[in-house]
Amino acid sequence: MKLKRILKWSVLAILLILFAWFEYAYWTSTNDCDRKTALVNPMKAIRFCEYGSPDVLKFEDVEKPVPNDDQVLIKVRAASLNFIDPGLIRGPWPLRLMSGLRKPEKTGLGNDVAGLVEAVGKNVTLFKPGDEVFGVGRPSLAEYACARERGLVIKPANVTFEQAGSVAWAGFTALQGLRQGNIQPGQKVLINGATGGVGTFAVQIAKSFGAEVTAVCSTGKVDLVRSIGADHVIDYTQEDFTKGDQRYDVIFDNVNNHSFSDRRRVLTPNGICILAGIGGAGTHEGQLMRIAGALKADLLSRFVRQKFVRYGTATNKEDLRLLSDLMQTRKVTPVIDRTYKLSEIAALLYFVNALPAPFALLYVPSVLIVRGDAAATANNVRDSEILLRFGMAGELFSSTVVIFAVLAFYSLFKAVSGKHARAMLALMLISVPVSYLNVLNDLAAITFARGPEFLSSFAQPQRDALVLFFLRLHSQGLVLAQIFWGLWLFPFGILIWRSGFIPRILAVFAIIAGCGYVISSSASLFLPTYAGVIGQYAVILEAGELSFIWILIWGARDQRPNQVAVAPV
Repeated sequence: MKLKRILKWSVLAILLILFAWFEYAYWTSTNDCDRKTALVNPMKAIRFCEYGSPDVLKFEDVEKPVPNDDQVLIKVRAASLNFIDPGLIRGPWPLRLMSGLRKPEKTGLGNDVAGLVEAVGKNVTLFKPGDEVFGVGRPSLAEYACARERGLVIKPANVTFEQAGSVAWAGFTALQGLRQGNIQPGQKVLINGATGGVGTFAVQIAKSFGAEVTAVCSTGKVDLVRSIGADHVIDYTQEDFTKGDQRYDVIFDNVNNHSFSDRRRVLTPNGICILAGIGGAGTHEGQLMRIAGALKADLLSRFVRQKFVRYGTATNKEDLRLLSDLMQTRKVTPVIDRTYKLSEIAALLYFVNALPAPFALLYVPSVLIVRGDAAATANNVRDSEILLRFGMAGELFSSTVVIFAVLAFYSLFKAVSGKHARAMLALMLISVPVSYLNVLNDLAAITFARGPEFLSSFAQPQRDALVLFFLRLHSQGLVLAQIFWGLWLFPFGILIWRSGFIPRILAVFAIIAGCGYVISSSASLFLPTYAGVIGQYAVILEAGELSFIWILIWGARDQRPNQVAVAPV
């Protein structure tokens, strides 16, 4: 029993330390957006001072950067976005551990850049003002950007700024990945996922190495991959490349949507599969399974002749020079889907962000809804229907689990205080039907977005407006459910305090979490203008849910109110 108490209090001490660290890290996380100092040399730039949807992006004046001794100041002519940028803006909690818990510490966006050299540091010898350059310089979504000398090369005269500005990270990823395959002239190379930024570079770079390239893509992209040099094209909607008779020396897998054994079957005995990606930017359906599949393939390949290789992408000046040479000789031509003005960057991020997070239901307000644009919202729903249905299933499952959990809590605490146990049960069970109604709202949005025959009496703009209406109902319903989730934590905390068999500090944590949910959710409903500011401060209170970790670890085993044994007379 003594050992058990030591373990329990050790866990509680760890929770307290984590809570204190979280509070400190949260409040010390800030940026320079609120500093009201006069600008000496202003320039226009895109930046985000808060986490959220693309609506948080601001096109405003900031101070023009000054290069240090080893940097080059570039007047930006073109820049591009990469897969990490939408994630930085949304700020999922794992990423916030690196980028700032409460606010993003670095408020600029963009890595790839192309433009004219404006000024150079005293240690820079390879460039001079007026040179046309491209490479890596962050943040590049601005009128001017600073870059290290080692991250830039001269732009070929036959390459446009728009083309050069889209090369760096996608080109690095394709080139450095294919290099892992040790490709020789005449070898057969398959590119799975051949139409994204990395995929289109991979097709062309593999061809420049002398390989016979097979590209895997969707029906609508067949002509594109043929135009950039693919020798053979497989439409994955019609054919599974792992079921064919062809064997490949190298598979550049940008999707990772097949099993280890399926890919081994189509590799030559000494073939190499390069694990380059998991199916595109952002968070999407099946992402976790694909990550797990890549790790599994990497591990299992250590016991067979065929190799499955993971790698990391890094800035490399020699690779940048090689990409420049390949563009100059027309062996590689960057494929540009569309271009935007700097002031239209929010629209670009909505496009990049078209696929929402796996539990799509929870992210509908920030991802699928385009404020004031019903047609764009309906298009997002149509594009993301599978993910939205996946989110609906997740919400149904989690809401059902909550019912059983709260019944278990009621059974545990009813002997402590029947009144408070019933209040806890009632408040929690109110939030569950609201969650179920949110699922119905999403189902209605999908129905109107698809526009089946029985809805033909509605014009398209009317159906789009109804899609937006039901998603906004979902948004409000989600906030309402969170209010009741916060309210049930109050009687839950009281029951913990009065129980005598759970440390009382956990009751304090539970009530703190309840305050956080009620304050932030109420602000979203009744004070939407100030919801962002209030939410910043209220969200830290929600960390009080750490109390559940203790209960999940130790459960309800031996957890009963203290009883007094009375000897019979």
